[in-house]
Amino acid sequence: MSTQFEKSARFRALHHGDGPLLLPNAWDAGSAKMLTALGFDAIATTSGGFAATLGPRDGSVSLEEVLAHCETMVAATALPLSADFENGFADSPEAVAASVRRAAETGLAGASIEDFTGRGTDPIYDVDLAAAESAHRADAPITLTARAENFLHGPISPTRSPGCSASRPRAPTHCSRPGSWPSPTSAAWSARSTSRSTC
Repeated sequence: MSTQFEKSARFRALHHGDGPLLLPNAWDAGSAKMLTALGFDAIATTSGGFAATLGPRDGSVSLEEVLAHCETMVAATALPLSADFENGFADSPEAVAASVRRAAETGLAGASIEDFTGRGTDPIYDVDLAAAESAHRADAPITLTARAENFLHGPISPTRSPGCSASRPRAPTHCSRPGSWPSPTSAAWSARSTSRSTC
């Protein structure tokens, strides 16, 4: 059986393959087993799908519920598992890092962090705060990916997504910069993309 470090290394390596990483979302142990049997290389959880199994709307599930869910999902598959980890269940970089360390304890190979605040009047985190988050490492044995929510929740503008065409917004993807979050001064930070992803 692969160790967590081996799964995390494998998950990171999948981001550097010849083609895009297809990362299906499992919402419970049964769907994780089904997706494993279908031959995928890795699996991600879905915050909306998991919330639907409990009843509340997406974004209303607690950190404790998500951590318990991650443990169940890790036990259901031998594949690397990455969690849809919302905004890290905190606003400050230090608190997000603490949440990620707890997520790593469940055996996850990865976790995605969104730049969505959940606040209707201020939906996307300020770039200075995001830059501070990028510099604050969780020192956990998992691969973090950053996910842009600005195409769903924030105004599309050059300051939010430099290099992207505002006339052709697309749905956000599970994008990553394996090993670290993008530099806050790079286009990749705002677009939250890899060299293989487009914004």
